[in-house]
Amino acid sequence: MAAALLRVLYYAVSTAAWNFVYVDDYVSAIDMEDPWPTATVITLLLLALGTPLSWKKTLLSCSNQWLGFAIETARGTIQVGPDRIAMLFQILQTISDGTMSTAHEIEIWAGVLNWTAIAYPYMRPYLQHVYTWLAMAKQFGKAKPNHAMRILAEVIMHCLQRQPHIHPAYRRKGKAHAASDAAAYDENTA
Repeated sequence: MAAALLRVLYYAVSTAAWNFVYVDDYVSAIDMEDPWPTATVITLLLLALGTPLSWKKTLLSCSNQWLGFAIETARGTIQVGPDRIAMLFQILQTISDGTMSTAHEIEIWAGVLNWTAIAYPYMRPYLQHVYTWLAMAKQFGKAKPNHAMRILAEVIMHCLQRQPHIHPAYRRKGKAHAASDAAAYDENTA
């Protein structure tokens, strides 16, 4: 149903640069010149279609914390949010150190790295090394990451420390606001 609603949003609101949905949490990048009419149409459309909205988390802003990602629509960047970066670095450092790990641990880490690839899509093809490592751990109960996996962990850590590049989902000219029904923000800075 969420995918159908997303398609309806693209059809009905052509001024949105992009829309993301996770289960029932939506975020849209909309034109910064006059964001209120578009944000209003998106909100009313979602309400008319019966989408539950959390009003305390509904936000129109140039920066947004959404599902653990820090989205900066004015710059067109998406990166792992500050609340999740420490956990991600801990996982990557454990992999980089070559620590023997159980299949269950590797499954959790594979999920976290797959989630991270939403913000860093260029890393997705390299996640094959995680799944190869996972297959080894399932076969033998535990496994150490191979050399390629350890290097991949170091490369990802390096990429996370750099300034983010424009996300492929946001390739357009101009500035934008983000409208979300699942925003997490500090009330003191909003």
